[in-house]
Amino acid sequence: MPIPKRKSLPGTRLLTAAVAVSLSSFSLHASLRASVHWPRNGDRVTKQRYEYVEVTPDTSVWDFSHAIATGVSHEMSWRVLGDTVLVRVERGAQSTYTIHGDSLVWRSHESPLIGLRDSVAPLVLCGALPAAGDSIVSPYYFGGLYSGANAVAFKGTHTTRTVARGTLILPDDTIAGAVLVREIADGVMKASAQPRMAPIRAGAEGLLRHTVVTDRWYSPSCRYEVAENLASVYSHNGRVLQEQRATFLCCPGVQEVALGMFQAPPTQPAHAGRSRLVGSPLSERVSIAAGDGGVEVMVNAGCAGAAEGDVSVILSDTGGRVWASRSGSAAAGGWSTRISTSSLPPGGYILHVSAGEESASEKIQIK
Repeated sequence: MPIPKRKSLPGTRLLTAAVAVSLSSFSLHASLRASVHWPRNGDRVTKQRYEYVEVTPDTSVWDFSHAIATGVSHEMSWRVLGDTVLVRVERGAQSTYTIHGDSLVWRSHESPLIGLRDSVAPLVLCGALPAAGDSIVSPYYFGGLYSGANAVAFKGTHTTRTVARGTLILPDDTIAGAVLVREIADGVMKASAQPRMAPIRAGAEGLLRHTVVTDRWYSPSCRYEVAENLASVYSHNGRVLQEQRATFLCCPGVQEVALGMFQAPPTQPAHAGRSRLVGSPLSERVSIAAGDGGVEVMVNAGCAGAAEGDVSVILSDTGGRVWASRSGSAAAGGWSTRISTSSLPPGGYILHVSAGEESASEKIQIK
């Protein structure tokens, strides 16, 4: 899908930059649970940003050998909570997914500026990565708040397609048998100056079009993508308002050292969060108060290994649907958050808490 190159117009940058990450974060970089690509609890890798490298997707050789480093990097980390919840923290945002058999569904997204939750959750992966030329197509509808006060919604179609297999040339390595997976989130966005707004209707006026094309290259022996090209475009009536493009590399040597992948991967993902919060090591540093239409979670300072973005709180129902997600840091001064439950249907819920290297879960009944 070619994307025209235009410059941003004044006044659109803040909102569009804040939400660009949300629809470019669908991929779970996973195939079957037993494969080398499945995320493992506590994984952390560092991605280096490069000036955007224009490559032709539909070929058998992809050349990043002359990529120019920007000197900017970021960390991507994963949490595996119980049998049904995966959490990814990347570029200052937290995305939550649920597992249904071998299918992966994107449920929520949280960043300092925007919080989104699914009404129609997209299926992002079903079993193994699609065979070359095959696609997984799924609708999505997400709604939430921007800056805590303005309603925002996204509606469209998400596609995952394996484009080709071939040779990937990196600045310091060449990978044979690499797989290129392209993801496209193509839809419309609506925002309001009020905290509530009517759902997006077909043919409605004043909608922004949002198209995100993400190409990811996988090595047969690396858990996560080794190269990534991201292009995000906002437009209105055919006029481009903002475009963002970036290239990220996470070379095999970096992943091997960070993840200890010299060892054989497990045949099943690690299961964190199976123990109840009461009686677990985490219970000494976390307190939960439920009642009065909300759940208060307080994490004391000094959690083992806690660092920036290292605290995650997920509230899901017993069927695996995520109703709320929060993230923060307990490295200094502690951290707390409150999740409103006044609008939730009565029934059983599970509160997943992870801090530093520890994770646990607590059952909560909402009446």
